[in-house]
Amino acid sequence: MPNKRRKNLYFFFWVVILAGGVYAAPPAKKAPPDPIENLITEEQKEIETWMDEGEENLPPVFLLGDEKGVRLYADFMETAPYEKLCGSIEIEELLAATQGSADEKEVSVNLGINKVRALLGESCLARPKDVLLAVGQGWVKPVELGDFQLRSSQPVCPFDASYALWSQLKEPLPSTPLFFTSSFQDPKESAAAFIEPLSVSTISISQDEKSWIGSAVEFLSEYSIEAYDLNAVNCDRIYHLKKSVVKLADVGNPGEMLVWRKGENVGILEMEIIDNLEGSGSVHWDGAFDFNQDGLVELWISGVQKGCVYHRLFLGLDFGFQPVLLPEKPCAC
Repeated sequence: MPNKRRKNLYFFFWVVILAGGVYAAPPAKKAPPDPIENLITEEQKEIETWMDEGEENLPPVFLLGDEKGVRLYADFMETAPYEKLCGSIEIEELLAATQGSADEKEVSVNLGINKVRALLGESCLARPKDVLLAVGQGWVKPVELGDFQLRSSQPVCPFDASYALWSQLKEPLPSTPLFFTSSFQDPKESAAAFIEPLSVSTISISQDEKSWIGSAVEFLSEYSIEAYDLNAVNCDRIYHLKKSVVKLADVGNPGEMLVWRKGENVGILEMEIIDNLEGSGSVHWDGAFDFNQDGLVELWISGVQKGCVYHRLFLGLDFGFQPVLLPEKPCAC
């Protein structure tokens, strides 16, 4: 009897094993690697590595753009002595490397291409995700750089490329800013009241003021003078001088000027020279603001020179201002 029970147990044991072998789910097979997915992953790693190689803190520069992007480079920017984030880029070579068509108005710059990254890496400090400060009339807002693109642009000189390098913004701005700057390591959003010179001072210009202005301006009596009260820490007044009567002998001399004064300290902000062919240009003070929150007022100035509109930014100093040349597109080569 015990032997029969033992045989039954053996029989039951093998039935269980065989049943398990029959009904147990086979082990799942590992899916073969997706070559396209792997390629995308590797490409993204290369882009991230390239972006990490950029400058941690960008040098202080001033750039122009619109509510959707920042112009980082155009061939005409090589001709002026201002600081840039990108320089000496072979735009046509970049267009070919990114496989863009020359008949498109906007061409996305493909950073996944080694040649594209190499061209930009040699000439550009800026990278997507860098943060600049956008400054408008009454507002200051940090903006993050997004994808790079080539935008169609009318050449200034015969050999200039027909494209400029831009960076799209991650989020569009409410309006076109006056300028962008990388002057701040930790840019913050703020309000910067834009004070417009709406009314001319009704107070007569004193003889002392005329004497102080005359120390910087020759033949002061030949100019009409309008005074604008500013009453800022670094500037009491702005003066607009205009030649009362323009004669042939005045060619080569200033026709219009903007002058600042703080106490007895006086300096010329901007002037337009009388030209025997083009006549005299004009210059106008548009407004004042403190976009960098340092307690010193900055000035925004516009003018017309040989039929071409330009703008100037003047940073506030303890006394007076420091001019900033902006990368505006010139009218001619």
